[in-house]
Amino acid sequence: MLEIIAVGDHYQTVDPEQGLENLKAAAAEVCRERFRRIDRFTQLALVGSARCVENTELESGVGLYIGSRFASLGNTTSVHEKMVSAGVVPKPASFINTLSNSAGYFVARNLRLSGRNLFVSRGDASIVAALQLAAMDVATGAVSQALVGSVDEAVLPLAHHRFRLGLEPDTDMGEGSHWLLVAPEGSANSLATITDMITLQDEAALADWLDGLDPTTAYRVSLSPWTRQKMASTCLKSRQMLTDFEPGLAAYPGHATGAIIRYLEGDDDQPLLVIAADTDGRFHVIMVRPAPASA
Repeated sequence: MLEIIAVGDHYQTVDPEQGLENLKAAAAEVCRERFRRIDRFTQLALVGSARCVENTELESGVGLYIGSRFASLGNTTSVHEKMVSAGVVPKPASFINTLSNSAGYFVARNLRLSGRNLFVSRGDASIVAALQLAAMDVATGAVSQALVGSVDEAVLPLAHHRFRLGLEPDTDMGEGSHWLLVAPEGSANSLATITDMITLQDEAALADWLDGLDPTTAYRVSLSPWTRQKMASTCLKSRQMLTDFEPGLAAYPGHATGAIIRYLEGDDDQPLLVIAADTDGRFHVIMVRPAPASA
């Protein structure tokens, strides 16, 4: 189990007419120094991570774990387009920014972290993979706390991006950088406890796991639009103790983490189940239980 002791993020629903938000000012506001030649994915990571810990004193030995479906997709797409269509060799900074862990370097530098720094990708369930890695390191004492984030940027044109993500045409699109600071079970100042981080082979295994829940307890459930497309409607609707939690987010791979933060920002006292699919047909579940209200 992990205690969530701080959260923070950046999110936007992408307006097809307005395009993508310029993040330079937001990044400059939270960065200790001026980082040159960073891409938009790194800007997202810097903004979300800094907002998560802005009012928190970090312990020494904090680990950093980033999950993303595609990482620096905008920069990578641009680099490949120039190489293939124009035969242009990418600039060194552009090439370096295509590497998945490049953003982790800048986040660690900005927050002065010197512990473990890992990147993982698992479809819409990348946050589950990142939390599982963090939980193992916290349990073994390899890190004292873990800063865990999911970062997913939108890329124009949106029609191409929807196709890339396997979403229906005209689906509302978003992007986000969502972060959780987690600590060992029993840590002070807990906002909520992550009690389960489960990987299930297929929807039948998910149904079996859901059947093992306490039927007398009411649970809230959040699914990303893509995960909902992959799931038969009867898997959830036939279980009356489950009710939808709607976080008000558009479609993007980081939806699961955004839902957790929106849940913690509300006053819901029922446990939250976040269910996310990956690209191999598996389903992943995070259960979040809010901290008891103070007397």
